[in-house]
Amino acid sequence: MTRGMKDSGIEWIGLIPQEWKVWRVRHLFNIGRGRVIAQSDLIDSSLNGYPVYSSQTQNDGCLGFIETFDYNCEQITWTTDGVNAGTVFLRKGRYNCTNVCGTLQTTKDDCDIHFLTYYLQFATKFYKRPDTNGAKIMNGEMADIRVLLPRVEEQQTIVKYLDKKCAKIDAVITSKEEQNNLLKEQRQSIIYEVVTKGLNKNAPTKNSGVDWFGYIPESWNCKKIKYLLIDERDGIRIGPFGSSLKLDHLSELGTYKVYGQENLINDDFSLGDKYVDDEKFAELSNCELLPDDITVSMMGTIGKCSIVPQNIERGIMDSHLIRIRLDKEKISPKYFKLAFSENVATQQQLKLSSVGTIMSGLNSSIIKETLLIVPKLAEQQAITEYLDTKCAELDRLIQANITTINELKEYRESVIFETVTGKKEIC
Repeated sequence: MTRGMKDSGIEWIGLIPQEWKVWRVRHLFNIGRGRVIAQSDLIDSSLNGYPVYSSQTQNDGCLGFIETFDYNCEQITWTTDGVNAGTVFLRKGRYNCTNVCGTLQTTKDDCDIHFLTYYLQFATKFYKRPDTNGAKIMNGEMADIRVLLPRVEEQQTIVKYLDKKCAKIDAVITSKEEQNNLLKEQRQSIIYEVVTKGLNKNAPTKNSGVDWFGYIPESWNCKKIKYLLIDERDGIRIGPFGSSLKLDHLSELGTYKVYGQENLINDDFSLGDKYVDDEKFAELSNCELLPDDITVSMMGTIGKCSIVPQNIERGIMDSHLIRIRLDKEKISPKYFKLAFSENVATQQQLKLSSVGTIMSGLNSSIIKETLLIVPKLAEQQAITEYLDTKCAELDRLIQANITTINELKEYRESVIFETVTGKKEIC
């Protein structure tokens, strides 16, 4: 017999089982926040420390370890701001949270925290607000989220079903991700070999004088990036700081587009709908992006870069990007991207030089002092053409796995949605 349904009063949910109740997060949880924990506070090993959870999603959100703990309980945490805003985790044991993590401790006996974790995994996306840093979902937005609650016995039945179902989906996702990691390592190894040793294995070599690079072709040179810029003074620029670009300056109706980490991470400059008007563009015109500019991520996953395409819509970068404008008579943008962003030796330089408190970070001085191995332009072109061909098949396999992973994640989300909203009855 089909159970009765009623209108939930929540537009993105619709009908729910008649006996289910609707609450708000503020009525079910004590809502808290982590604290500022500096990068310098972290210790090297987890053996004598407790995890620090922050805004990233890699490594289960673990930033590192410190010698003390702030929490010794089971609770939900969520990322409050940035590109991962609204990401939800269930935490247990002894641990810490930074100030970009919110905390939720249940206050009612008839709430299953595992059920609520599943529910909030998709519910948070409807409560995020746009921000120049990507998005925010602060304590106030979280408190306002409406939550569906069946009887606790049904919550537990749903959790058992979802644990089993999601474990199967996650196993396939993990397998595909592991395949991609191996493919990426193979790709990285090929690039490293070519951009440090060249295409001619029999060419005479010399000691580069740099431990990361070792021996390099005799005709190549190690150069600091500042000597490869079109203008050493203005060849590197960081996006507008502080109050120069606020959220209320942005709209979908402006004239000039604002580009951010979303465009760089996805290597797609068509994404996004944030614009500024003529007056704000004129004020920030020194942050304009032009074709063949290099954009670099300066926070979080540092050193990732993209080449601005020829058909870019006119606009400026936001405060989370660094722009590099190269002297193309010395180095091509395509070769620069390979030697800078996809060369493990260069990335190691950036990692050791990066600064920051909550996350590693880059600045223009670090980039200017970073060393690259630079062959003649003709050899740069030969290398990029060779690697375009060599990496094409690997990229195709990686992309096929990414497509499958995304489809599986969408399926996983739909299974959770159908179940925790009562549209699929679990017996």
